[in-house]
Amino acid sequence: MFRTFNGCAVVGLLTLAATAPIAQASYIPNSFMVEFPGQAPDPVGAAWYRNALAEELSAYAVPFAIRGNFSSLILASHLHIPSKYESFVQSLALVKTLTRDVLLSSSALSSSSFPANLTPTAASNSAIPTGSVQTKPPLPMLSSDMTGFTAFRRKYPNLKGQGIKIGIIDSGIDYHHPAFGNCYKSVGCRIQYGQDFVGDLLRQDGQPISADLDPLDTCLGHGTNVAGILTGNDGVFQGVAPEATLGIYRVLDCQDRTTVPIVTAALEKAQQDGMQIINLSVGFPSGFSFDLSSSLGSSLAQAGIAVVSAAGNSGGESLFMNNSPATGIDVVSVASVEPKQGYSMAMYTAAQPKQAVWRSPSMYIGLSFDFTKVGVVLAKDTTGSRNGCAAAPANQYRGRLVLVTMGTCDPVLVNTYARQAGAVGVLFWAPQYGRLILTPVQPRADTLPTAMIDATIGQAWTTQLTSGRAVTITTREQYIALSNPQGGYISNFSSWGPSSDLVFKPDIAAPGNMIYTTTLVNLGSYALSSGTSMASPFVAGCLALLKQHRPDLKPSDLKMSMMSSAAPIHISKSLREANGIKLAYSYSPAQQGAGVVNMTRLFDNLFFQVRSTLSYYDLTSSTPGAKPLAFYHNIRNRSKYVFKAKGVITYSPCVTSFSSNGTFVNPPISKFLKYASNSNSTTFTLGPGATHYAYSAVTSTEIPTNSFWVVGGHIKHILTSGSLQYEYHLPFTGMMGTLSSIPILPPPSSPLYPRLFNPVTQALVKTTPEPRYTMNQGDVVTVRYYQQFNVQKVVTQAGLQNRTGQYTYYNIPGGTLLNQARDFGGEKTAPTISWNGAIHIRSINITEKAPPGRYRLRIMWSKPTVAFANSSSAFIIWSSDPFLIV
Repeated sequence: MFRTFNGCAVVGLLTLAATAPIAQASYIPNSFMVEFPGQAPDPVGAAWYRNALAEELSAYAVPFAIRGNFSSLILASHLHIPSKYESFVQSLALVKTLTRDVLLSSSALSSSSFPANLTPTAASNSAIPTGSVQTKPPLPMLSSDMTGFTAFRRKYPNLKGQGIKIGIIDSGIDYHHPAFGNCYKSVGCRIQYGQDFVGDLLRQDGQPISADLDPLDTCLGHGTNVAGILTGNDGVFQGVAPEATLGIYRVLDCQDRTTVPIVTAALEKAQQDGMQIINLSVGFPSGFSFDLSSSLGSSLAQAGIAVVSAAGNSGGESLFMNNSPATGIDVVSVASVEPKQGYSMAMYTAAQPKQAVWRSPSMYIGLSFDFTKVGVVLAKDTTGSRNGCAAAPANQYRGRLVLVTMGTCDPVLVNTYARQAGAVGVLFWAPQYGRLILTPVQPRADTLPTAMIDATIGQAWTTQLTSGRAVTITTREQYIALSNPQGGYISNFSSWGPSSDLVFKPDIAAPGNMIYTTTLVNLGSYALSSGTSMASPFVAGCLALLKQHRPDLKPSDLKMSMMSSAAPIHISKSLREANGIKLAYSYSPAQQGAGVVNMTRLFDNLFFQVRSTLSYYDLTSSTPGAKPLAFYHNIRNRSKYVFKAKGVITYSPCVTSFSSNGTFVNPPISKFLKYASNSNSTTFTLGPGATHYAYSAVTSTEIPTNSFWVVGGHIKHILTSGSLQYEYHLPFTGMMGTLSSIPILPPPSSPLYPRLFNPVTQALVKTTPEPRYTMNQGDVVTVRYYQQFNVQKVVTQAGLQNRTGQYTYYNIPGGTLLNQARDFGGEKTAPTISWNGAIHIRSINITEKAPPGRYRLRIMWSKPTVAFANSSSAFIIWSSDPFLIV
């Protein structure tokens, strides 16, 4: 049995190759994580379960190999078995869960592209041009200014992360970079811990070829980007915590790929090395707080290690898209906000020679994008498209730069067509992203210089050129500081929350687009990088400074202190006016969390702490009940204070991903609502070490009662005590309707509702007369369906009709899938699931061919609020029309 997504399949009985817009994940054949009962850490218990599993598998003659063992964070083993035994292993009493191993790879915002057949040496060499030298001098980071970081540094000059251990789980680091001391584990070096868990290239079975103890990043640069923001120190350029001690754990290969066991091993090693803060700019598509990697992150936090993770770069895919492990309840999930100021390559138009416009660095390594007074022409291929995805007439772009609206085809192909039409260079703009950069790659001998420009500029130039007015530019490969017209707004690529089980996500926002940071020395030492991957290390660095300042704070205290002191991001005046809104609305907490990190307020407000995120689950009325707010007095201060609290609501839109008939919609539908809040206590006294609990209620008469609307906003609490005043913004969120009723499938009237499908003719199967299958040579039963919400469990079974006309359902080898992210792409890319006739009739450990007869396929999707349940009421159930096996 196998399932395909977007025409991509992996060999095995049941496979998944889910193509998401920013990340791709596919199952690794025969590779599983088996979790045992019990509580970690327990090395003795883990060993007992591992040995018992080996004995059980041997007794039933199941071929197996145990590739790795875990006992610090989870009692588990990395197990290789033939996929036909998956159902049998799941049925064993000593197995808590059996999860298919996932091969994860990122894409456009943060990845390089290498041919799949490269050897490790070739992969490394392909990324580093021989004789390349440092070409970019260090400059200040700039993007951190919008968080109050510059003022914070002046006020707290001695807080630089000294004595704090920070673990970075990523692609490794170029420790030859001067910002990291050009050293590794030597005396006085800040990088004192590390290991390579992945090597330069993973095999197709997910096993590393050349992993060793050295986490040197020679080919990707992503981990070096992250490390620079977090702890880089090159004089003028400084990260957030420039004197912290580093542990570097390499989990991404040269193709930007990793697996669940590799990340798990790195997390356990970071814990063993005594890391106090861990940054994970790596994410798996799932969306649940109890996903394996999310649970591991929460376990680390409960063990005293603060875990920070990127929310994800799927902002164009509507709600419920935060990645795992960012969805972990105790993990800090970080969204991206546009910096108000950053760097650009110098570029000017002839019409405004003193007004710089934003341009990215060159897309190709060593290929400078330098031009003087060169004209720009609009892309227009033989199909009339401006995406440049087809050939254009010869000499159509002769001697000019071609302006291309970024589409779905390979930029390398666009480059080739532009060159054939006489262009001297290519300028891309991406309407959906604003400002975007692509990771530099090696040029071919005939590659044209290529760069990105701001979407607002791209649109303006398109309009200008369409009207017959010329655009002429001069540009240099030289950094200049430039303000960002989108500064302060949530980045378009930043993933929406909440989690699929309605845990408040993301938690916080930080600058994440066009961030100036370190890169591989042989690629120029400094570069611009984008994604929530770049926002996450900023927050991790802030938590490191907070931990240095207040070592007594637990990870939950660090998280809530940062969230309650954050500054909510308000929607622009122009957008409010376009919607007829007079009040100052903020972005939905499902986009921004608590708001943008505010460093000065964070440290100044440590006088006492506020702990609460007002999450209302499964709202069934328009008047949510009161929720507790906990005010904790700073125990270090021996005084007693009387506080007066005033709560003021900040408005935000109410959003949904579903139309009134239950069809998934993207982008989400928004409504601007009015809320009211009240508290049961406006005056209270706090003494040393005391805690005060207040209750706050949020009400609205305007909340829609259908379509699963996610509501939310921020309550600003102004606390005064004499001349002292403290300001906190506490986010609240919830959903109207019952989560367990959310439409996992489109309505039956939709062409995407499950139906028997012929993959050869690409047409639905007629059910009258009953279709007949031989189950030989590709003549197998296939179902096409579209899953429009993340689910924890999908079970497929085959039902054989007995003499009384009833159907008895049997398990299918590989018929149970866990942690299934929703589908993307609509009808043209709707996935299929196929059954080849293999079935467990006599026993779960015996696979046989289905005998001739009348059958139905039954597919069951677990409801979002029910994890790993087995009763029929816990599932949405679909059964096919009858068919015959002959």
